[in-house]
Amino acid sequence: MTQTALTCQVDWWTAGGGGSPDGLPIETLRERAWQVVEPRYLARLAGLVEAFGSASSHELGSDEVNDVAEAAARGRVATR
Repeated sequence: MTQTALTCQVDWWTAGGGGSPDGLPIETLRERAWQVVEPRYLARLAGLVEAFGSASSHELGSDEVNDVAEAAARGRVATR
């Protein structure tokens, strides 16, 4: 079992999951899963926004499609 899988299981338990999700209504399952996923999603999103802001301030990022397409064609687009 990976660390991520173990963390998700622990998070599931602390989010009120306890035991098996078998038999839970789909909406309850969705709500509990979002309780686990949302903090990770928001942290990743904040990191991406910050990275874009930093790149953009150094003229290494753009929200203009034509600029990005031109940079991609020249192999000048970071993927991470």
